Amino acid sequence: MILDYTYTDEDSHPESGTEIRWYRNSTLQTEHNNMLEITANHLFEGDEWYVTVRPKDNALFGPINTSSTITIKNTPPVIVSLDIIPSSAPTTLDNLFVNWLSSDSDNDILQYSITWYLNGEVNSSWSTSATNATLYAGNTSKYQEWYFTLQAYDGENYSTTISPATNITIVNSKPIVLNANFTNIEPTNDTDIIITYSYYDADGDSENKSELVVIWYKDWVIQPQYDDYTRINSTETNNGEVWTYLIRVSDNDSLLSDLIPSITGASIGGGFTNNLPNAVDLTLSPLTPTTANILTAGYTFSDLDIGIGQTERDYNISWYMDGVFQSEFSINDSITIPSSATSKGQEWYFTVKVFDGLEWGPINTSLTITILNSIPRITSGSFEESDVKTLDNLTY
Repeated sequence: MILDYTYTDEDSHPESGTEIRWYRNSTLQTEHNNMLEITANHLFEGDEWYVTVRPKDNALFGPINTSSTITIKNTPPVIVSLDIIPSSAPTTLDNLFVNWLSSDSDNDILQYSITWYLNGEVNSSWSTSATNATLYAGNTSKYQEWYFTLQAYDGENYSTTISPATNITIVNSKPIVLNANFTNIEPTNDTDIIITYSYYDADGDSENKSELVVIWYKDWVIQPQYDDYTRINSTETNNGEVWTYLIRVSDNDSLLSDLIPSITGASIGGGFTNNLPNAVDLTLSPLTPTTANILTAGYTFSDLDIGIGQTERDYNISWYMDGVFQSEFSINDSITIPSSATSKGQEWYFTVKVFDGLEWGPINTSLTITILNSIPRITSGSFEESDVKTLDNLTY
């Protein structure tokens, strides 16, 4: 609040020593004596303020002038920022997380209203009044366009309704290869090697078999002459050899899956014993994270058969928060957890297992870390002009 007044003197004497007294709820606020301004941090909703001015010309005081009484009104809350995670190219396998930051200069407890829009129309089944909102995977379809609006309410006033700058379009999901194997994992040298696999697509797209990719390895050495074959003739194999492959499938939109190794190898004539791979030296960093930090998993691949050409072909990471499996970060074997997904006091750890092209190794568990409190910061301020509120200046 800012005091403004006009000083006059019939003798044209200059002003000197004028007394200014501020009153809150009829009580003199001595710490503000002779001040022209009351800063916003001293103003609280419902308080009643007035000010008195006793002019002086260095010799004499004039009469005391008293302002009208002003009641400090409620200031509407403000949505400072908001976004949606993931912010680009989500698929039907992704949860859509709404993230926002709000403020209220009166420190009121806020409620939130979130309204989801599908292809430009309100989707009432996902309108919610919650402190967090998630549009869960499985409730979206390929090529749908989604956005949302957010409004805060402090019990008396609503904030401005806002929405993200851009809409989210659900993109085509990658198809997935399941159970890549052989019809016979120990064929004789007069038996053909034949691959088997299952195709899955979250969008229900059919497989485009003309774009099937198969990469063959014999004793862990690539065999490019057999690219994209689904069968190796027995005349091309010999006893003691171990055959494996990588496979990639495509949907009818020509979107390719990840390159997946076969579950095991085909050992011609049998007799090969594989040493299990292992994930060692697990790390979870940082060791003392706050809600501002990204969590990162790390490990080292170990295998006694590295000397004969075996290497890491795949890995599987699963995340746990407070002992509960977190599917949204585990389905794609994510190495990191975004800071927006963590809260103070949560306990996080991960498990990992690795694949050498023939077998999966044991599941190993990382240490557990606890999310600590972040350092507070000032993010934004706001002023309203229509009514007097806790962030307003007053002119008398």
